Amino acid sequence: MPKPEKLHKQHKVELNLESSVPCKLSEPIADLVTEMSSVAMLQASIEDIGLNETFMPFGRMKRETLLEARRILTDISELIDKVIKLRNHLTQDVHAEYQANCEEIVKLTNEYYHLIPIYGFENETIQPISEKKMLREHTKLLANLMDLQVASNILLGANLRQAEINPLDYIYGSLDCRIQPMLEEDPETQLILTNIHASGNHVFFNCHFIYLLMTKE
Repeated sequence: MPKPEKLHKQHKVELNLESSVPCKLSEPIADLVTEMSSVAMLQASIEDIGLNETFMPFGRMKRETLLEARRILTDISELIDKVIKLRNHLTQDVHAEYQANCEEIVKLTNEYYHLIPIYGFENETIQPISEKKMLREHTKLLANLMDLQVASNILLGANLRQAEINPLDYIYGSLDCRIQPMLEEDPETQLILTNIHASGNHVFFNCHFIYLLMTKE
């Protein structure tokens, strides 16, 4: 299979979430929002996924691009089904159709990697996404990228408005839920702690807070 088309490097977006505007969140919630909005942590997640940030850095992921990649995977899935069916009853009459479907998978794989630059793809002959197992892996990868793209947009908004609203307040307000720290003496808290200790295999941990997530009314 040929190498994918050459992509252009993208400049990283510098995100600074420091602000002189006071934060209105309580300390437990502010600590949680700070931890879950860590740019370094989110960038590490992209690296773990295998995305090449040189060509798609955090902060420059576009939802339209990811949706187009998902459409391509859907098309590839349908072609794989056809190829499997033809392969099981491969005759001279259907060989041309079989070959055409295989070539279309190669073409779509190339388009997919052009949209989703996996690390190392630019230097290697890429493998076509021609098996269901590989397709599932990329479907999962794409779902993770969709989540990271949402996080990226929220952080970009927080960065843009940091002069008028504290980034932590902006991020918390962008969540589709309310967060409330549970009291240590609550029966639910004690039950959760008991279950954690019972399943921890004697591993030491320090639990600062347990949070209750509620949908916004």
